Parts: sequence; C-alpha cells; structure tokens
Amino acid sequence: MRAGRGIDSPVRPEGFGPAQRSWWEKTDAIANARQSPGVDAELIRRPQDLHREAQWYWDWCSVENSTGFRNPRKITATLGKAIDLAHQARAAALTAVAAQAR
Repeated sequence: MRAGRGIDSPVRPEGFGPAQRSWWEKTDAIANARQSPGVDAELIRRPQDLHREAQWYWDWCSVENSTGFRNPRKITATLGKAIDLAHQARAAALTAVAAQAR
C-alpha cells in the first residue's frame, strides 16, 4: 500500500468486472455506515458479518489458483456466492444508515 492511501482512498484500477465492482461497493457502503454519526453499532454488525462470509468465499476462489480448470462449476458457484453476499452486505449497510436517518 502506498503512503497516504488508506481504507478511505484505495487505489482502484480501471476495467473492473462485476465481481470487483460489487466488492468495492460493499466495502464503501460498510465504511460509510461506520463513519456515519449516530448509526447503531448493532446495525453495522450484520453487514460486517456478511462481509466476513463473502471474504471467505472470495479468498477460496483466489487460492484455488486457476480459472476453474479443475472444477469450473464449483469456482463459478463459489464466486457467485461471494458476490451475492457482497450485495447483501451493501444492502444491510445502506439499511443501517437509512435507519439512523429516521
């Protein structure tokens, strides 16, 4: 990581596909929810838990060390699950911020 770049200003190369975009959107939504004043910590726990689970599946795809050569259906299903959990985490983070605004 370069000096001066933290979680609030990650380097994002152009040309991301849908999986990477959903990952950044989830991460941004959780970071924004955590930084929003008055958001209940309990409401942020759900998106964080979903993030941890999504990260586990994402990491599995990374260490599988191919594009699914050994089992393309498995890698596709696992990556799909990681993306779905990332979307759920983003939605939960946005809900936490919306609940605070009421």
